[in-house]
Amino acid sequence: MHKLSLLVIAFLFFGLAKVSAQQGFEVNISGSPAASFLLNSEDLDDDGKDYKGTFGYLAGGTVGYNFTDHFGLSVGAFYVVSGQKFEASNSSALFQEQHRKLEYLRIPVLFKFSGDPYSTFTPFVRFGPHVDFLQDATLKTKDLTGNTTTVDMNNYDVLGRKYDTYTKDPVFGATLELGGFFNITDFVKLSLAFHVSSSFTNIETEDARFVLTSSGGLLSPSRANTFNTLVGGTVGLSFVIGGY
Repeated sequence: MHKLSLLVIAFLFFGLAKVSAQQGFEVNISGSPAASFLLNSEDLDDDGKDYKGTFGYLAGGTVGYNFTDHFGLSVGAFYVVSGQKFEASNSSALFQEQHRKLEYLRIPVLFKFSGDPYSTFTPFVRFGPHVDFLQDATLKTKDLTGNTTTVDMNNYDVLGRKYDTYTKDPVFGATLELGGFFNITDFVKLSLAFHVSSSFTNIETEDARFVLTSSGGLLSPSRANTFNTLVGGTVGLSFVIGGY
């Protein structure tokens, strides 16, 4: 009887440990190397320059709560570097290369749905809205002589007048990640995922039509909305704390 009691206690202890390992607070740190795109129809239609592959990334973490073995909610903070490189596509261009670089603080709210938490590999999907706050915006230009200059795009000089090109207002967007957890222990997980995120509000100001490629002519220039998009992979570590 004593041995049976010990077995029951041991079973309940390890069972509760398993539950606690999956339900409760979860801290995640991660990085996402990605291809970056600043998508704008005027830039895409511009015969004077070509889009080129541009490296971007996110780095940061989230704190969340797993309400069940299969559902959780988290909020985070990430440093985001994005941008777009261009190369001149004809001899009339006044530059060889240009690189627009943007830096943001991103605050996401992510819903998580996951599979069996007790297997070695647990598939998951994370998605939700995010808001970006601009930290810096620069333009690096390599001119026809090979010299490189970098200017502040939110203090951009055009004929003696200063323009803000990128909005300092909050930029709203959405994030989606599809991947899986490799359960190292009951409390520590390695995550690998496909990442895609994009703004769905314009990242530029009205002044951008005077600085960047526009349509409508000199007297009434116009420029379509520009969307900040990242496509890549995420590598992270998750730590489950507490539970019930």
